[in-house]
Amino acid sequence: QEDSGGIRTIPTPEIIVDDSEDGLLGSGTFGKVRRGIWQQGTCTKEVALKSLATLANPSVLQDHERAHAQAELQKELDIHAGLDHPNVLKLYGATLTDEGIWDAMVLELMDATLHSLLPLPNFHQQVGALSDVAKGLRYLHERHPPILHMDVKSKNILVRYRPAAGENQDAFSPCAKLADLGIAQAMDTTLEGLCARGTNGYMAPEVEDEAEWTPAADWFSFGVLIIEVNSGVAPQPRTRFPGAGSAPRIPTSEVQRRKADLSAMADKGLCALARACIRDKPADRAEGRVVLE
Repeated sequence: QEDSGGIRTIPTPEIIVDDSEDGLLGSGTFGKVRRGIWQQGTCTKEVALKSLATLANPSVLQDHERAHAQAELQKELDIHAGLDHPNVLKLYGATLTDEGIWDAMVLELMDATLHSLLPLPNFHQQVGALSDVAKGLRYLHERHPPILHMDVKSKNILVRYRPAAGENQDAFSPCAKLADLGIAQAMDTTLEGLCARGTNGYMAPEVEDEAEWTPAADWFSFGVLIIEVNSGVAPQPRTRFPGAGSAPRIPTSEVQRRKADLSAMADKGLCALARACIRDKPADRAEGRVVLE
């Protein structure tokens, strides 16, 4: 069953939520993600269930708070509904409350975040994961209208293990997928002046300055991700220094560490790609097809 927006309505009785401590997959200001079972007759599928915290008990919300929470969930569903790519987390559908409003997203269940697996032990696994992320980003950017993820980072990339051909079961080739489209934005309206979104340390300079968003901002974050995947160390956030004006700057220690990490990369091609992605000017950055080549 689908609504007019193409979102599949999954009857609540078909969903079994794992309320145990182990069933909690993640939580934050957005709400919670829990493990669950989607039961359709004799067929069952393990799933992830994402609901906004503010919708957990809507009766205690003010009208404007409830409306905002519902709008946020609707926006993420609308962005996610038409997507179908092996490197973007799959949305199966969503459940409805008795009042007929969206309650929880029913999503593909993965094994881990990329962040939890860092540092990846070998170059093959690093390139495999990064290639998957790049394919997912290119797919989003080539949609009509293009979709900007706006929060590319290792914690928003989920991984499923696949045994590598000819290797033992302890070795794996990660299948990585872009997840968490909560702040993603379709470029069908102007994004100029949009407030800074994403995670400090991964954001492009123009995003920090609240300038116009373009796909180049996602590729800047991807460049930072290359360095993180190779080194296993998350980036430091930009900081506003006293007397330095309003623009936040990357701490000197982070600049030095980033340079050292780039110099230490064994593969010079990957190093060159990271450098091309994190250039200050959006027009100078590597994007899409160039990255995947």
